[in-house]
Amino acid sequence: FQWLVAQERDLELIELRSDVDVEGGHSQSSLSGSECESEVESQSDHYELSRVIESFENDDVSVDPHSIQVHVEEQDSPCPESPHAKGVALNNELKDFFIEMNVSHSVIKGILKIFKPYHPFLPMDPRTLLGTTRDNCPIEEMGGGEFMYLGVEERIVKFLTPRLTAINFSCLTISVSIDGDSPLKCTKDQLWPISIRIEELPRSKPILVAAWFGRGHPPVGPYLDKFVKELKVLLEQGISINPDKSFEVRLKNFICDAPATAMIKMTKYHSGFYGCGKCFGEKVEGCLVFLDTDAQLRTDQNFRQQLQPEHHKEKSPLLNLPIDSIAAFPLDYLHLILIGALKRYIDVLKDGYVVADGQPRFEIVNGNMVKKKKKRKGKLSQNVVNAINKAIEKLRIFCPSEFSRMCRSFTDSAIWKATECRQFLLYIGVLVLKGLISKEQYNLFLKLHVATRIVCSKSLCLKFGRIAGDLMTSFVKDSPKVCGKSFPTYCVHNLCHIYDDVQRQEQPLDCFSAFPYESFHCTLKNLLRGRAKPLAQLYKRMQEKEDEAVDEEVVDSAVSYSHEGGPTCGLEGLQYQQLIRDSFKFSTRNVKDSYIVMKDGTVVKALNFIKKDKKISVVGKCFTRYQDLYSKPIKSSLLGISVVSGFSSHILHWSLEDIKAKAYVMPLNSRTVSVELLHSS
Repeated sequence: FQWLVAQERDLELIELRSDVDVEGGHSQSSLSGSECESEVESQSDHYELSRVIESFENDDVSVDPHSIQVHVEEQDSPCPESPHAKGVALNNELKDFFIEMNVSHSVIKGILKIFKPYHPFLPMDPRTLLGTTRDNCPIEEMGGGEFMYLGVEERIVKFLTPRLTAINFSCLTISVSIDGDSPLKCTKDQLWPISIRIEELPRSKPILVAAWFGRGHPPVGPYLDKFVKELKVLLEQGISINPDKSFEVRLKNFICDAPATAMIKMTKYHSGFYGCGKCFGEKVEGCLVFLDTDAQLRTDQNFRQQLQPEHHKEKSPLLNLPIDSIAAFPLDYLHLILIGALKRYIDVLKDGYVVADGQPRFEIVNGNMVKKKKKRKGKLSQNVVNAINKAIEKLRIFCPSEFSRMCRSFTDSAIWKATECRQFLLYIGVLVLKGLISKEQYNLFLKLHVATRIVCSKSLCLKFGRIAGDLMTSFVKDSPKVCGKSFPTYCVHNLCHIYDDVQRQEQPLDCFSAFPYESFHCTLKNLLRGRAKPLAQLYKRMQEKEDEAVDEEVVDSAVSYSHEGGPTCGLEGLQYQQLIRDSFKFSTRNVKDSYIVMKDGTVVKALNFIKKDKKISVVGKCFTRYQDLYSKPIKSSLLGISVVSGFSSHILHWSLEDIKAKAYVMPLNSRTVSVELLHSS
């Protein structure tokens, strides 16, 4: 046997060919077409080839050429216990780990250099291990920066192709997000990505279709031109993944914060006159505030006709799309309510508000003009702030595992993330502020808390949606009395229009918020290592991650951590300590994850989970007494919030179908409060 081995490192292909001499004649068998792609180095290939040669040389029986071809093809799928298989497995595990932990290529190269003597299968170059693309990044110069356009159809096809077997819909509803941020420290350069999300796949991550990197803002016309033209064609013709699978395409909305919305619509910014698009503003104490809550609303028709020319700068390319120019740009509650109105309210509690007395702002002292010290009202004392800090700290140990981060101290509210603001507004704020701030301040907070909790839940929105809209308007009207005349700025004023967007979108706020896009944009920023060729870096890192990206598998219910020591309540079956149900984690191993809200409103502390014949039961004790935490503006029990007490004397059991949601149970002085988590809705 004579074997010729040629390895093309750039393509990472191995071609195997064999010439076979048979006694009494000569024949050749070429293994053309037995090309296999591999990420292991040549040492492993030589090892496998030598092992195959030895097996032929030790065989005394003449071998048919066709049998040789079959034998070699079997070597392409090595036994799981072979060194080759173990090497491939190690490669894959290292690759997944490095990508997940976002390890730089320089660090990976150092690690591979250490591992190489002990694991010859490993490559020396990180690009070989990670499968870094060698394709040229489609970058062009634009507006003093760089622009990369990847294409909407191309990105969607690549995203859906490995998921086709699990797709049972024929229409793609697309949401678009455009935002800008500074990804690098000590520089004013900004990254402006255009990303999309398929609403029919709610667990999927956004898809990057374009990005601009440079100083300031991109030029809107060239920046949106390719995107708008391609999207318009897709809305008319749809997308074909293959000859057997095609999709209709619909554009749902654009999810942007106020500055990004003004930029792409080419209107006045939110901080300027005519910036709201709903009503006019006037300056009070140096702030542009909006005191009118019932101004005439804009429509798609009067926006396109530019009936108020002061509101417009130029004609936006987005007007070429068949969309409602008002309804397609819903207000984002992450920036508007959580980071906007809530933080502004907390700032007033901590610092007070300026009392406008109409007196001159300067006075003459010893012949010098000195700025008067502003009179402030409504400021909490340091003792009260410390008491709120202690209350928040006390509740940290009761925070369920569904919260990605626990709320930091009230003093640090200026640096709270949006998830911390959400936890404070919807769950713990009504507890930690109760009895520590004035009645007027607390009632104002209750209006925002109740209204936001309603519009964040689909079931509550159907029942009390109109009440939520009225409470938002009432909050805006009453806020100047409690927080000062300068309080109702853009973010506060637009609370009046939040419920209108909920009605137009026919979904609760969380379904069209910027949370998934903000998380995605943070991932993009972390992929950049430096200022050199940022879009090329982004392109290569995204290709590496997408090759391994798989959506989270949706699990209706699953149990884990088997044991035998729990109460059974007379039920037979296997016992478990943990249950996953509708993205909630219930566990008897940790008290904070053990409380469950049943469909009848009962709050249960789980003590055991029993499974028999695919039927899962919850064993535990329930609270027997329930009271409202507050009765105005609406009974708290109607919103899933109750003061609970008195466990049942006997252990009971419930079926899996009885579970509604998870409960956030925490102490309030000498009482216990249960708050239903909303994200299941």
